[in-house]
Amino acid sequence: MRRVKKGDRVLVSAVVGCGHCDPCLARDPVLCTGGGPRVFGTTLEFHGGQAEFCAVPAADSCCLAIPDNVSLEQSVLLTDILPTGYTGAMNANIKPGSTVAVFGLGPVGVFALQTAMLYGPSRILAIDRVPERLARAAALGAEPIDASDGQAVARILDATKGRGVDSAIEAVGADATITDAILSVAAGGTISVIGVNMNMEFPYPMPLAFMKRLTLKAALVSVPATWDHLVPLIANGKLQPEEVFTHRLPLSQAADGYRIFDKREDGVLKVLLDPSE
Repeated sequence: MRRVKKGDRVLVSAVVGCGHCDPCLARDPVLCTGGGPRVFGTTLEFHGGQAEFCAVPAADSCCLAIPDNVSLEQSVLLTDILPTGYTGAMNANIKPGSTVAVFGLGPVGVFALQTAMLYGPSRILAIDRVPERLARAAALGAEPIDASDGQAVARILDATKGRGVDSAIEAVGADATITDAILSVAAGGTISVIGVNMNMEFPYPMPLAFMKRLTLKAALVSVPATWDHLVPLIANGKLQPEEVFTHRLPLSQAADGYRIFDKREDGVLKVLLDPSE
């Protein structure tokens, strides 16, 4: 450990690599050539971080000392979901004055929406099925579209006078929402997928993509690569990511937090677990 010292407040990337190869040294663990990327909490050998203590491999390449003007709640979000939402916006090729659709208004989708606004689009259409999430998106300045009846694409085309959107960000990971995102973009448009989809037989509509010259980008986020952009935005008040927390619970009540989130109870968006309680 050379970049942080005992006593520092530290945030840790949820995605880590070997820490020694060129991509890892360039803060891009997703391209790690020394064994590939690993994600905390996804295997029995690589435990998660919801604990009082956590062992961090290759810590120099995936830890960041938290600046004094960034809170602990803000820092938690810099470990994974804020960088993921930001990557969705960054990969969507958003231009000033363009029209954007965000599919899925969970915490990652909300961050995709908020960071998409940094690129200056004239309109952002926000698609979900949960009334509270649609209302939250409207409060952020987006145009809510209710997808509960399966007519999201038709409503997007109606809202854009048949043209479609310039950019679509998919933050769900389901086959249906990825397909809707593809169908909703205009000719020459870009689809940015940050929702996790592991379907090796996903039915990609190749003729449509070919004839409309579409671009599709799907990415696991290299969390450390986003910190130079996101930390100053938070420190200077341009982003207030902690507003995503609707519930705060001690770590001992983690099971309750997961149940609330899974069942989407009590207007939940994001649950913060505090290991100090």
